[in-house]
Amino acid sequence: MKKSTLLITAALSCCTAAVAGENQAAEAAYCKYVNEQAAAQRDLLRTPSAIVGPTQPSAGTPPQVIFGLTGSLANNLKAPLTMKAARASCDLFAAQTEAQQRILFAEPKMERDALMNRLELVQQSTTPEGFPAMSGVTRAVGWDMASHAQSLGLNQGKSIDVAYRIRENLHPDFGGLEIEIAGLEPATA
Repeated sequence: MKKSTLLITAALSCCTAAVAGENQAAEAAYCKYVNEQAAAQRDLLRTPSAIVGPTQPSAGTPPQVIFGLTGSLANNLKAPLTMKAARASCDLFAAQTEAQQRILFAEPKMERDALMNRLELVQQSTTPEGFPAMSGVTRAVGWDMASHAQSLGLNQGKSIDVAYRIRENLHPDFGGLEIEIAGLEPATA
């Protein structure tokens, strides 16, 4: 028993480590891509524009060619913001990945807790008065079971094996969770 528990624990630890490694690799790749795109945009915004064109200052002078470089103050102010936006995008990706992983790993525990709560509610609502909870005596409904019980020779206090399902009764007066008997047989030791 201890060996199988240890083996299962080791397998789950390896799976968790593998998923964490995949997440870190994906995060690194995404951050590299975003930073490269931001650096390219930053460099593009900082690059001056060249102006080349003819001009004729006055009517009596020959045409001249002008050449110059222009830059934009707005583009120079936007350039560092692209890198800041890239860092924020990278941080957001990391937080989103971590949240998804936590939800994924918490889901089975939440499902188990919900089922345990449902079982507790069924036990509270189906334990007949005068019997302690978990005594083996439970109230249940069975349709057309009286004739079947008589044909099996069942009497009060006799042990039986029961097949049942838990269902929700939507009746306004008798609603709630209940156990519905699907079949029964005399108990086999």
